[in-house]
Amino acid sequence: MKLNNKGFTLVELLLAIAISTIVLGTLTALTVYASRSTKLTNEKITLQNEVKDAVNHIESYCMEAETASWHTVPATGGGTAKVLVVYERRDDMKSIVTSSAVQVDMVETLESDAYAYWFMNGKLYFGKCSHTGDVKIDALEAKDIYLLADHVKEFSCEVKKNEKSGKQFVEIDLQAGLGRSEYSCNKTVYIRNQ
Repeated sequence: MKLNNKGFTLVELLLAIAISTIVLGTLTALTVYASRSTKLTNEKITLQNEVKDAVNHIESYCMEAETASWHTVPATGGGTAKVLVVYERRDDMKSIVTSSAVQVDMVETLESDAYAYWFMNGKLYFGKCSHTGDVKIDALEAKDIYLLADHVKEFSCEVKKNEKSGKQFVEIDLQAGLGRSEYSCNKTVYIRNQ
């Protein structure tokens, strides 16, 4: 008598389940890896674009300025704030004042146009000041304050003079971080209108 063997044996069923588990596990691992890699790449691109845009912005204003100054001042609530002030004319240069408004602590005492870049609490801001007398952040309208970079770890500048020509130049160092990604940019900008 002949037996009807149309079904699967237990060994065949277990072997099929094991192979399916291995294939699905591999596909899941590749998907997770691709997702993490995409996230890391997006973080790097975001940082690179943010830092380069901010440095290019600073460069364009520094090149057209007559002079610049770099300051580190006490911040409201402790710590320090760092500011680069770019002046259209030398007679714009006055002393920095502080303000507790908007969690941002400075701009300049001015008699005409100047531009300030200040770094506080991981953010890099930009503001145009065109007021007479002591200008504080709370005296500026919200439209006059711009956020240039949001993920800044460090912002520093040095205003130096070329020994031969006597011309000023600004060395900019901007470092940013987002998640596991970091990006930094160093640039030297020569002030043209001296």
